[in-house]
Parts: sequence; C-alpha cells; structure tokens
Amino acid sequence: MAKVWEDLNANGIQDAGERGIAGATVTLFTDRNGDGQISANEVSEVGVTDATGEYIFTRNSGTLGQMTFTLPPGYDAASPRHVGANKSVDSDGPTTDLFRFGQSDPIASGFFKFAKLGDRVWNDTNADGIQDPGETGRAGVTVELYQATVDGEPGALVGTQTTDANGNYLFTQLTPGDYIVKFVAPDGTYISPPYVGIDNSINSDAEETSGRTAVYTLTSGQEELAVDMGLYVTTSVKDEVSLCEDRSATFNVLTNDIGMR
Repeated sequence: MAKVWEDLNANGIQDAGERGIAGATVTLFTDRNGDGQISANEVSEVGVTDATGEYIFTRNSGTLGQMTFTLPPGYDAASPRHVGANKSVDSDGPTTDLFRFGQSDPIASGFFKFAKLGDRVWNDTNADGIQDPGETGRAGVTVELYQATVDGEPGALVGTQTTDANGNYLFTQLTPGDYIVKFVAPDGTYISPPYVGIDNSINSDAEETSGRTAVYTLTSGQEELAVDMGLYVTTSVKDEVSLCEDRSATFNVLTNDIGMR
C-alpha cells in the first residue's frame, strides 16, 4: 500500500491529525526483466490515491519494486525523507528506495504547501499601539525573518524585506515551522506598545526595546498576515506658560500631537 499525506509541519513524520491527500499520482516500477535492477521503462502500474490518501498495489511477495510520487496539485514541495527511527511513519520521498513486496515497511510520501508571513509598519501618530483610521504606512523599514530556536530565540536568518510605499512587507515560500520577526526601527523613532486591545489584526506585535515578535508557528499553506509594528517620534518642545508667579514650565510632547490638541 502507498500513502500520501499532507505534512502540516513539514517534519517528515506522519503526526496525529495529518490527513491523507486524495488524487495524488503514484507510479510503481517493478523488476520486469529479472536483472535485479529498476529502470525507467519498467513501469508496472500507475494509481491515484483515494479519499484517505491511499492506493493499494498487489504483487507477489518478494517482487522487487520502487515507487515515485508526483507532486499533488496545489502542493509545493516534498517532505524530508527517512526522518527518525520509526520507518512506519516517516516519508520515503518522491522516489523511494528499492524494496521487496511483503518484506518492507509501509511506503508513504509527505507533501506540504508553502506558508506566508507579513503585513505592515505604520506611523502610530498617537502612540497608542493601534492602527487608527488615517494613520499611514511607513516606507523603507527593514524587516528581518528568523527561524526560531527551541528556546524561542532568533536562529538562522531566513530573509530580509524593506517595507514598500504603503508600509507593507511579505515573506513567501516559507517552509512550515517556527519563525520570529524583527523590525529595525529607524533612527529617531520609537516602537509602539505591543498587544494593545483584543484585535490582533490592528495592534503592534513588536517588543518596544528589541523590535522582536513572539514565535509564529506556521503550518502547511498558512498565511499569517497580521504581523505589524507601530512607530512614533517624539521631540522636546519648550512651551512657555504664564503662571501665577511668572514662572515657566517645559513640556515634552509627541511630535505628532503638535497642532492636534
């Protein structure tokens, strides 16, 4: 029996809850001329997986065979092969090793879809950590994407983006896994307070000091498109105020507040 499944976390293991892929093409090659080898012209049968992702090939015990799995429609890549010690739940890759019917572990191949991550950096004019109507995107901000370590720290750098004219950025073709975003605040700017309110689609997700986000776990085909950061600027403005005893007071206000109150 051949099995094709969607490897949600792209780890090469058939984990609980990962479903089979229907309509996947599986090609069986057998040693038809008895020379102990498999060649490209020894196609024995072509099958299509059922609703559970399975297709059954029946041959005499001991028959030498090899299978190839065609990338299913809508999927982007094959899972890593031969991960771990349990051969009954791992992926055998797009092309299997040679095996003999009745003398091998179950044959299976995992596939996954690429994920996406992104969204926006915006000018948080009132520094409240919320994308309010009329607050514009911030162009030219550097955004770095890292693989997350098991300790939740940034690991290998995956890629770097620069926000466009509308403050948007997008990382594509991501293998499912754990990621951390780091926003690099331009000189003279400050990062808005994170996680304000209950609507994660409009708040800021970066820590105020490091510019880093929490870990995002992306699965097969997931689009995480609400990873944002707000920026604001401040300046020292001396405002002479006439007091009862003719003294003056100096106030520090948000630059963006000038003329708004």
